[in-house]
Amino acid sequence: MEDREIIARIINPYADRYVVDSIPERTLRSRNRIPAPARLSMRAEFAAACALRDRGMELARNIFEEKRDLFPRTELTAWAGEVTASLLRNRAALLSLCKLRCDDVYLLSHSVNTAVLSAAFAMHLGVREEFLPDFVAAGFLHDVGKLFVPEHILLYPGGLSPIQMEEMQAHVLKGQEFLRFWDNVSPIVLDGELDHHECHDGSGYPYGKSGKEISFTGRVLAVVDMYDAMSSPRGYRKQVTPYRALGCMYHEKDSHFAPGYPQAFIRLMGVYPPGSFVHLSDGSLAVVLEADSRAGLRPLVLRVLDSRGQSCAPEPLALGDMEHLEICGTLWKLPSRLRSDAEKLIAGIED
Repeated sequence: MEDREIIARIINPYADRYVVDSIPERTLRSRNRIPAPARLSMRAEFAAACALRDRGMELARNIFEEKRDLFPRTELTAWAGEVTASLLRNRAALLSLCKLRCDDVYLLSHSVNTAVLSAAFAMHLGVREEFLPDFVAAGFLHDVGKLFVPEHILLYPGGLSPIQMEEMQAHVLKGQEFLRFWDNVSPIVLDGELDHHECHDGSGYPYGKSGKEISFTGRVLAVVDMYDAMSSPRGYRKQVTPYRALGCMYHEKDSHFAPGYPQAFIRLMGVYPPGSFVHLSDGSLAVVLEADSRAGLRPLVLRVLDSRGQSCAPEPLALGDMEHLEICGTLWKLPSRLRSDAEKLIAGIED
């Protein structure tokens, strides 16, 4: 398909639409409460999570940078299954790495982060376990159409012109063309790629869908895509803290997103998401490990530096159980050494 045809289909949303034979939401989601999986400690799961992230980055590099002719479906399927298993054992390990590691190439890290976040959010919404690897793949491939966006537009450092914006938005339909070239691609993957820029109020693209026209996977991807995009470093847009990204999304809860989805995502991630760096009231610096469902403003944290700026022993602090200690601020711009130190401290937590 020529670029002009793709852009024309974005401008005219009624022209020859792609249609996905979606899996019904009632089939994807369990009617019964999913029992809590056997849980490994953060320390026990963290090494496996680090290795999975490295593999995901290499897989993304093979697709987006080397642009291999053959799509690595076997490797992606295996990786998606292992990511799902890791999230079931201890979701905090992979979720924390989404923000602990700020990789240089946005498109690569965004693909990996969105894969992890999509599956974690789907799990939180009650999606049945057998479908979770497809949500990993849907998150990983949601921007695959950017393979076909000119690099000078993809990496443009400022605001895009109307023509450039049309070219950028065309990545959705180009992604559909690419994915439909391959046999037996999951409808979950197709839905996520096609609908992740659609908005509940009809203001999105490529088709201006609204409300229940948007697939369940598209609703999930819209939330996690925006969260990671806002809280990741990009050349043309200012990065914000995960805490502020959630706040901005909450303010758009009645227009951009399906009703209740931002609130559900905040319940999953906590007010201070895993991987965030926070100031504690005693003057120390800590990294958030995971949310505490009992106390949203008092997550489980790990001190990185004490009040004198010295390294700390790797001891988790459950702020929900500590009345004398609380979070008094968030921060983002940190030396990469501190992120590396935080990873080492997490790996050294005593069980």
